[in-house]
Amino acid sequence: MAIYFFTAPFFVVLFGIVSYNDGTVGIDGTEKGECMIINGQSSVYEQIVAHFKKYISLGVLKPKEKLPSCRELAIEIGVNLKTVERAYNELINFGLVESIPKKGYFVKDNMDRDKSYAFDIINKLRNDGMKKEVLLCAIEEVYGKENK
Repeated sequence: MAIYFFTAPFFVVLFGIVSYNDGTVGIDGTEKGECMIINGQSSVYEQIVAHFKKYISLGVLKPKEKLPSCRELAIEIGVNLKTVERAYNELINFGLVESIPKKGYFVKDNMDRDKSYAFDIINKLRNDGMKKEVLLCAIEEVYGKENK
């Protein structure tokens, strides 16, 4: 799916193009005409993050799909490069996107996201003082019940 970005005087519209017979456009897999409008209600980087989180979770952006480069996106929507870098870093922290040096940013596949999520939770529990034996016992109880 191609993602296109259009700017207007006081807001930015960000969406993937799908043409309908009546001449309107929308995003693959969403309601006709739905798009993201960057406005002053929250910070721009948070709106970029929310947009990509939404379309990754809906499956509009597929695992391994390449995202626009930071520079491309910053130019297209008319924001500072650092704003887009911050948004992409946030997506990386959420485990939704990965950066591959000299190749770009890509949607992580589900297994990588699940593993990243579990890793984050386990690290938090360890940092909060939970012992390995307690965690392993809890995991065994939860998954042991599944197999019975």
